[in-house]
Amino acid sequence: MDYSVFDFLLDAVFVLNEKKEIIYSNEVAANLCDSTVKRITTGKISYELLNFEKQDLFWMKNGSLGLASASNYVESRFENGKGQEGRAQVFIQPEPNQEKKWLVFIRDVSLEDTLHRKYKIELEAKDQAYRELSEAQDQLIQIGKMATLGQFVATVSHELNNPLAIVQGSAEELKDALTQRTPDIEIGVTLSDFILDASKRMIKILRNMRILVHGQSEKFNFEKTNIANLMSNAVSFIRNIAQKSDVIILNRCPKDLPEVFVDPGLIDQMSMNLIKNAIDALVDAGTKNPEVIVNSFVDKASNSLVLSIHDNGPGVPEKHRAKMFKPFFTTKSIGKGTGLGLMICQKIVERHGGKIELDANSKVGARFLIYLPINASAPVWLRA
Repeated sequence: MDYSVFDFLLDAVFVLNEKKEIIYSNEVAANLCDSTVKRITTGKISYELLNFEKQDLFWMKNGSLGLASASNYVESRFENGKGQEGRAQVFIQPEPNQEKKWLVFIRDVSLEDTLHRKYKIELEAKDQAYRELSEAQDQLIQIGKMATLGQFVATVSHELNNPLAIVQGSAEELKDALTQRTPDIEIGVTLSDFILDASKRMIKILRNMRILVHGQSEKFNFEKTNIANLMSNAVSFIRNIAQKSDVIILNRCPKDLPEVFVDPGLIDQMSMNLIKNAIDALVDAGTKNPEVIVNSFVDKASNSLVLSIHDNGPGVPEKHRAKMFKPFFTTKSIGKGTGLGLMICQKIVERHGGKIELDANSKVGARFLIYLPINASAPVWLRA
């Protein structure tokens, strides 16, 4: 048999005689045993060449060489000439057409073990990373919930601030009026009306906050509304705050304009926010003869009724205009502003299918324009 054909195999090949002597080995066998082919071909498969875990893999029985197993295949740990440990699969079969010669094939599967350990380590590392990522995601979810809760609390606090200020101021004036020897009943009734109105507004604000948080899951109270009348009520309500700051509020909304289909409570809340912002800006800037003008007109191009809230203050700086509708952006001092007012106004207007923008052409102060569609019914998404 031409043993040179074994030189092309990736397995170690030995040819043994009946004395377990190696009469041939290929190059792979030499590398596996860390020896030369010449030495191997003159030696035995022993602990000098491959130190197998099993004491003696090969044995003679009835003149035939076999493995120390019930079959012609066995696996065993081994140590080569370099002291390197590994695992081998050993096969044995008689050489064809030859008596007392056997072919031994030894396949080193140590690399498979190494790769298995490597992949096992990588898999364990990935599992650990996945667990850590899952824990981090859970923490982020909790942080997100807390941030949402914090934003909601801040939003409600911001929105309730205006009517609460009215309640506090009216209650103080009512107390002063009642402590007089001759209480003025008319003043007492007026102040009581202010307190009652403010309380109703706070109830509406809480309802509106639920709408803004839960989206369309709660019903809107849409109805055909005269914006002039609605603004008259809003201006009267906030005028008490404005007077304490020496700010004049003027309502110039024409009463003969088309009615719009809106939720009056939400539009009232939105306009109150904008007017209060204007008052704060005027006071902070120390504007002389401060005033806020509320007006409305029809924009035929967009078929909208436009509500205008215009002050004669310093206006909005160019650098702040791109960010002014973003949550928590504020130019007010700490503790005075939450940065939620304009964001809430924008959400309210968008829920009505309209838009809100800062008039870039205004030469004096800040002028906000609110476009409300002139429709005969509710927005399409609300009717669905």
